[in-house]
Amino acid sequence: MNTKFKIYMKRIVTCLLVVCIAGMSSSCTFYANYSYEDEDYKFLQKGSGIGVNNGVYTPSSSVYEDVTLSDEDTSLADAETSQADTQALDSVSVYIDEIYDRFGIAVKVGESVPTVFLDYVAEINTNTDDILHALEVLEDTFSLYPDDFFRQMCDGEYYDAIIVYLAGNLYPKDSTTHISDASGFTIDDYSGISKVVFNINDGLYMEPNLVVHEFTHVIDYYFIGTGYWNEEAWNVLNPSGFSYAESYSGFTSIDTDYTSFSDEFINGINDNVYFYSQYGKTFSLEDRATLMEALLGYSVYNPDNYDRVFECKHVIAKLDYYFDFIREVFDDSSWGEMTSWEKELEKYR
Repeated sequence: MNTKFKIYMKRIVTCLLVVCIAGMSSSCTFYANYSYEDEDYKFLQKGSGIGVNNGVYTPSSSVYEDVTLSDEDTSLADAETSQADTQALDSVSVYIDEIYDRFGIAVKVGESVPTVFLDYVAEINTNTDDILHALEVLEDTFSLYPDDFFRQMCDGEYYDAIIVYLAGNLYPKDSTTHISDASGFTIDDYSGISKVVFNINDGLYMEPNLVVHEFTHVIDYYFIGTGYWNEEAWNVLNPSGFSYAESYSGFTSIDTDYTSFSDEFINGINDNVYFYSQYGKTFSLEDRATLMEALLGYSVYNPDNYDRVFECKHVIAKLDYYFDFIREVFDDSSWGEMTSWEKELEKYR
């Protein structure tokens, strides 16, 4: 067992943007493109359903706006509405409490979610179904990690807390430098609080692969912020002479060499694959996030998920290094013989 040292996609390619501005970093996962002018911020609207006002979770009547009532049914309908509101409130509140009690991660929903973040503006989503779906995905995905995993990161060495915000659509303040139509992003602003924001609208993007992707960045920011991470050792695992692009500009034009989209790999040759996708060649954080997302995220609701890229010896070597590094940094004495990610990789050996 190791003791913690205290020093301080199937082929949906999800992408995460890490932007460093004035010493602060935010990372963003996106699926499509969207652009708008600054003056168009005015169209941002709150969603419908259940909301949180001044930190207190309260039902919104707008969830029932499609119901037409006759005068004589009003009293009964009001009673039924109140009961439904209470049940929705109870379900969400219980879910949020359970996630915090089990994993040590706080979740903010509805109107308790800020509308302005470091590099993005967020819509508010108060739709009960979207919120409950997102909470279910969070719980199912966090269950992949040892129960004390996130609490160990919130030990005060770098993080004091991790907060997840369940929002609506996410728009960049500057669409020329940040990814548009984001499905999620992670902020590391050296405040001691890791902030992870997800677009939960209609459950479209809110799936385990997205959560694994973003939380791989939470983990990496912790490693980097505490001084644990050894970038030189990681780079040794890459092709000879390779350097990350260190830029997101035109990443879709990056060649597919060394990736699971290369002609060699498509034709059945595994020996020269090091990266899941072109996007993994932009930054090392993207490299690990795309690998972890593809390995672990898609297996949550599909245990039989199989992706041949994880048969590749160089990909296995990189993940072995990363998994060993996690065990070296954390106290793994209660984790058992194999973590979920180690078990998932084992089936490819």
